[in-house]
Amino acid sequence: YLFARERVSGRVLDVACGVGYGSFILGAGDNVVVGVDVSAEAIAEARDQHSRPNVSFHLGPLDSLPVAAPLFDAAVSLETIEHVPDPRALLRDLSVRLKLGGVLVISAPNVFQHTRANPPVPNAYHLNEPTYAELNEWLAECFIVVEEWEQTRLLAPRHDETEALARAGATIGQFKCIRLLVGLERALRRFLAKSLPPVAPVVNRTDALVAETALIPLLPGRRDAAHTFVFVARKRS
Repeated sequence: YLFARERVSGRVLDVACGVGYGSFILGAGDNVVVGVDVSAEAIAEARDQHSRPNVSFHLGPLDSLPVAAPLFDAAVSLETIEHVPDPRALLRDLSVRLKLGGVLVISAPNVFQHTRANPPVPNAYHLNEPTYAELNEWLAECFIVVEEWEQTRLLAPRHDETEALARAGATIGQFKCIRLLVGLERALRRFLAKSLPPVAPVVNRTDALVAETALIPLLPGRRDAAHTFVFVARKRS
């Protein structure tokens, strides 16, 4: 949601907002945010815990929003599209509710890292997990993709934490591998000439130097390996 907040402004729709913490984040500043979710329990908690004067919540599916409501400047749909039976229908409905050129920030799990992984990592609640090509195909009818990112687990580029973990029991082989990957990551940042989002700190020492999720640009060679796709798109004129 912090990533999305940097890319949206104005009147913003948060699809499948859950308990509303993301809508609250998107509502920082002057944005007017409407969070939508089908769970009465989640919407009740959202209204109780995450309301702002400029943030409101609607109980019901996306197509239950009033048709006559003002169009949105942007929409955020994180970890939603895999739960619906018809992804293209969801995207068409989103498009109808956006102004021309409106921004969509959307994420979806990569099927090659979930249902079609080796071994498979199925999720009973996922009805549609796309490949990179399929997600682009779904979007192409109504949107133009302008940014491609991946959400992934990275090894932490923090030498002091790495050394502390090594002293706590990590093997020398692990230690050298981490330092090598840190150097490769820094080289990638220089090659892209971009300041990428920092990697989250190590959160679980038992996971042998593995950091939490981070967002990095999606390179062509990572289209099958990315854990989750995060795309930014604009509504077609």
